[in-house]
Amino acid sequence: MPLPFETVAQAIRDGQVAPAYILAGPDGFQQTEVLQALRARVSELAYERLDGAATAPRAVVGALRSVSLLPGRLVVVEEAPWIVAPKRGEPGEERETPKGKAVPEQALIDYLDRPAAEATLVLRAAAPPDRRRRLVKRVAERGVLLEAVPPRDNTPWLRERCRALGLGLPSEMMGLVAARLQGADCGRIDSELRKILAYGGGIAPPALDALLPPEPEERIYDLVDAAFAGKAGAAYTIAAALRAQGEPVPRLLFSLGLHLRTLVQVAEACRGGARPEAVAGGLGLHPFVARKAWDQSRRLDDAVVAASLEAVWSAEFAFKTGRLDEGAAMDRALLGVLLAVRSAGLPAAFGEPMRR
Repeated sequence: MPLPFETVAQAIRDGQVAPAYILAGPDGFQQTEVLQALRARVSELAYERLDGAATAPRAVVGALRSVSLLPGRLVVVEEAPWIVAPKRGEPGEERETPKGKAVPEQALIDYLDRPAAEATLVLRAAAPPDRRRRLVKRVAERGVLLEAVPPRDNTPWLRERCRALGLGLPSEMMGLVAARLQGADCGRIDSELRKILAYGGGIAPPALDALLPPEPEERIYDLVDAAFAGKAGAAYTIAAALRAQGEPVPRLLFSLGLHLRTLVQVAEACRGGARPEAVAGGLGLHPFVARKAWDQSRRLDDAVVAASLEAVWSAEFAFKTGRLDEGAAMDRALLGVLLAVRSAGLPAAFGEPMRR
């Protein structure tokens, strides 16, 4: 399913052009795609770019209504202040302007009642649109309001972008890339995929780590994998590497505890036979993350996970109360997880369920 900006851009390419557009939000890639579709319909001489901070609304209307010998007219106002929330210290129109009284952008509001033929207005801003503002409401009624924000679930768009770029990624690698780019805007997703494409051929995890380094949260999965497999040396090495990268111990302990709680939540949600990908949304997890958590949770019984979580909490509390320093607290937490695993019997080979 296409993202909203793709639907808007395609409508423009199909000839369905609105008299006004608001492109607001931090995802510049989405804004640029729509703007390029609009610019493709007019000549360079029919395109005018204005600075919102230095241009009055009446001047914008004048540019839209100016006589031109060329077909079409595109006026783009960059960082338009009339579509975002007022800055601190500025009067907010919804509080300070009495009902019925004209606001500074009234000229643009009135313009949209009788827009110029073949002219298109684009109001842009990096901040999200303020839907309370009168101009924003009027554009939403008469034109198109696009809030350019990163996709909540990036996997479908990432998959489509790979197809568009001619980049073939195995399903597991696709999930890994999507998880590492969770929360990223479309511009960063596109940039990272192009880096992978430039690498050429099939890309292995070590090469991917160099191009798109794993986030600390992902390394927590590796740490737990090592601990659940009984590999004490590997677990302590990963913890030391995270600390060397500047990750503070309090955050590592919190992330480790959060991860163990996630295992419990995913295991409980899947207990009736539900697929982890199906419960991911309800738990606020990326589908790939939910699958990884499910794979880990099924290795140990609930008592072992609970004992591991208690060990992490105990170490975190000891650090916060000053009874252990950072290094000792991290060591105590990992030792508690390893001992909890050992209490269930010697761990089987990695990848084999450890339930008895």
